[in-house]
Order: sequence, then structure tokens, then C-alpha cells
Amino acid sequence: MKAAEEPRVKAVATWAAVNDYDSRWDALQMEQWKNDGVQYVLNGRTGQQMPLYYQIVEDYYQNKHRLDIPEVIKRCSNPFCCCMGSRTKHCRHKWLMT
Repeated sequence: MKAAEEPRVKAVATWAAVNDYDSRWDALQMEQWKNDGVQYVLNGRTGQQMPLYYQIVEDYYQNKHRLDIPEVIKRCSNPFCCCMGSRTKHCRHKWLMT
């Protein structure tokens, strides 16, 4: 999250952002993804199969210190607004729903 690194950023707002990339795929899925080089994820709105190339995993691990959102938020003193839908099944924190 750039706000923790860039003093010109004065506030942060996000709509249904992902905050935990490590828990999205298990070890078997990750190994298959690495071997294939790509996996396809269904876009629920358009019905398209969207390619995710394994390079995104490599980039994530190279920049994990910058992309571990729960940890980055702890270092960020900027005002922060996180918007989630009221039926978002991935929202584990009830305080985000108030």
C-alpha cells in the first residue's frame, strides 16, 4: 500500500480490496500453478475466464513487506476507509461491517 511509503498520499479509500493473498491457494494448488505457469479464474460479473500468471506469485513474495496489507495498515497513519458489501462473505471482521 503506497500510502505507508509515500508522504504525498494523505488518505486511503478502498472498495472490497483483497487483504490476504497467502491464504487464497493451498500448497497443491500453488505447485500446479507454478508447473502450468497460469491458472484461470472466473470473473463472476462477465463470465470470462481470466488468466493469472504465476509471475504474480513471484512478484508478491519479492514485495511481501509492501503487500502484506494487515501489517502495512499498522504502519500507516493516514485516514483509511474500507468499503465492503453487506453480503461480502470474505469479510471476517465484523467491525468492518458497521
